[in-house]
Order: sequence, then structure tokens, then C-alpha cells
Amino acid sequence: METPRTRYARSGDAHIAYQVFGEGELDLVVVPGFVSNIEHYWQVPGIPPLLERLASYARTVPAFTLERASSLKTISAGSQ
Repeated sequence: METPRTRYARSGDAHIAYQVFGEGELDLVVVPGFVSNIEHYWQVPGIPPLLERLASYARTVPAFTLERASSLKTISAGSQ
């Protein structure tokens, strides 16, 4: 499976990077317990087979908060 296109959303002050892939009647949101780069997530051993398996029966949406990006933006805006 090719790495899906990354999309971005905002919920209040939170910035979220997410991808959508797979088919099925279920919508499954996968939120890892750590901040990471969503594109590099596909390069972690064991992760692609897991996501591909989930996508075989559900529309799968891995989502990552962009806390670091938000912090840098806040620091950058505050220093001007």
C-alpha cells in the first residue's frame, strides 16, 4: 500500500494530521500514544502490516496531534 495523503485539521487549539484509507462499514480512528511524524509512521517496522490489516475491514484514520508545531508557532508569534 502506498502512503496515503496526509490531511490537516484544527480542533480548537489542537492541530491534527491524519490520513484516511481502507474500506468498510466501520470508521476506525487510530491515535498512537506518542507524538510522531505521520509520514514516517509507515516506515516503522510492523506498522504497515497492522494498518493494512485494519484497512481490510474498516475505513482507517490514523491521527496525530501536532503539539510540537503548535508550540513553535506560539513561540514564534510571541517573539515578534
